[in-house]
Amino acid sequence: IDEGTDTGPIILQTPVPVYDDDTEQSLSSRIIKEEHRILIESVSLFCHNRWMLISKLSAGCLHDAI
Repeated sequence: IDEGTDTGPIILQTPVPVYDDDTEQSLSSRIIKEEHRILIESVSLFCHNRWMLISKLSAGCLHDAI
């Protein structure tokens, strides 16, 4: 966590499907379910010292990731 919004490193990401008939509410519901799931996973990785800071530049991306 830092002072900005969405400026810190990415710890985990997961895709969420977007459907033609999605509403803001239906898409938000799918997103929050995945956010809760990967939050628990990321805390577990941290607590078990199973994470590492890598540069996304080496993976062909523009931001840092954990």
